[in-house]
Amino acid sequence: MILRKHIISAFPAILLALAAACPQAAAAQAGPAMAVPGAPSVRVQTGKAQPNQVPGQAVVNTPKPEDEVYTYQSAGRRDPFLPLIYTAKQAQEKQKSQLRIPLEQYEVSKMIIEAIVTGPGIPSYALVRLPNGKHYTLVKGSVVGVNKGRVVEITPDDVVVRETVTDLTGKKSTHETILKLRKEEE
Repeated sequence: MILRKHIISAFPAILLALAAACPQAAAAQAGPAMAVPGAPSVRVQTGKAQPNQVPGQAVVNTPKPEDEVYTYQSAGRRDPFLPLIYTAKQAQEKQKSQLRIPLEQYEVSKMIIEAIVTGPGIPSYALVRLPNGKHYTLVKGSVVGVNKGRVVEITPDDVVVRETVTDLTGKKSTHETILKLRKEEE
């Protein structure tokens, strides 16, 4: 009997110790009459249970900070699953291919001169056919070829293109390519 009195008188101290260890469990045990400072509010669900809840189970209402909504925008960012070096090289090649005009997408030696127009008092023009079958007009100073060569001279019989090429050792050299006008056989 004396032992029972000591346990009953020590019950509030046990609840406080429980509250210090686990505020949610202590508040659930204490019920609505005993609130623990700093602990979230707890209410016991009676009656009809929610879909994911057992009847009689305590529902903890934790104070929520304002909901932050974060949306990831991938536009303009690199793919995080690709290596950095590969991505840099790929981006560089993609940029080069996108910025090139059709005359810069083919080797100069693959271009065919179809016609040349020259005359006194007018600039010279050359009609060139690319490997894709399309025709373009060249004038002195036009940029052509994958090495960004320039048309330096247009004569009645040929077009001279000067290119600066970097070889495997990294040495730059300048060479000229002469594109001859195709003559029709008579």
